[in-house]
Amino acid sequence: MIKKILVPLDGSERSDKALDFAINLAKSQNGKLTLFHVVDRKIPDELRRVLKPSKDIESTRTLEPIPGPSSPHIEVENVLKKWTELAGKDIFEKAAEKARSNDVEFESLSYAGDLAHEISKTLKSEAFDLVIIGSTGIGKVEQFLFGGVTEEVARNSPCTVTIVR
Repeated sequence: MIKKILVPLDGSERSDKALDFAINLAKSQNGKLTLFHVVDRKIPDELRRVLKPSKDIESTRTLEPIPGPSSPHIEVENVLKKWTELAGKDIFEKAAEKARSNDVEFESLSYAGDLAHEISKTLKSEAFDLVIIGSTGIGKVEQFLFGGVTEEVARNSPCTVTIVR
């Protein structure tokens, strides 16, 4: 029986297909999903976008002090944590709604770091029966990165990996 399934999500079409596959499997097996999102720390443009004041000031209000010439010291870990939460929020909301509407139990995990490393670390720290992952990510660069992650997860996972196209 497959009871515990890790589903890495990035918001891409392939990731959505992997989620749909995972939901159907979890429903048939009475399993639980772990919705998993990693924000790659190597993407400073995304961090700058989140930290810049915008019309939607609600998303930046909790990130004070906003880095700039007058504030040279910033708690990087707190900023990365908030960035991780904001970057994964929409992805998790969509995924959670799909799981709820199908009466599938789930939990959500979000980290900032190296994609493959965070997935591998999570797989080693918890006993998963299965990983269901999309074959590629969003865009050409992301497809290269996520495709490499998919391959690495498949090679090094302590459990079965299903790659969804």
